[in-house]
Amino acid sequence: MLTFQRLIASKDFEFYRVITPDFDNVGYLIFYDTHRKTVLSDNTVLSESGMSEEEFEDYARANHIAVLFFSYFETHHEKYDSEFRQILNFVDGMLDYKPDTTYFMDVYTIDKELEFGYPNEFEKVSEFASYLVERANKEITIPKISRNSFKHLTQ
Repeated sequence: MLTFQRLIASKDFEFYRVITPDFDNVGYLIFYDTHRKTVLSDNTVLSESGMSEEEFEDYARANHIAVLFFSYFETHHEKYDSEFRQILNFVDGMLDYKPDTTYFMDVYTIDKELEFGYPNEFEKVSEFASYLVERANKEITIPKISRNSFKHLTQ
């Protein structure tokens, strides 16, 4: 069973480390509330399929939450089917009951890990989240956290 360790929680942004029972990193999840209507480019699969904006209108909702998963494994490999299903279930559990809201998950393969000295280097968590967002070529503002802010439920 995977553990989803929340590292950053703010009004619009959440960042999780996904780990195995043996504390091996599986990857990282980012949730970002865009506070805007869904647009075709929010769904990579549909936008790359050649779907038009007009055809997409049936899928559009009043709000969109971007979900990014940065993985250390090939998500389509049968060997990791159980882990990927747990990640999908976690995302669905977080967002399924949001009314008039869409969410689509983009997946990226990575090889760099978050390294920070607990309990004194919490700013490195924000820096690593920024690195991941930049790698995904997204424009997302990452909350800067400190040791003091980390002790609260939200930063």
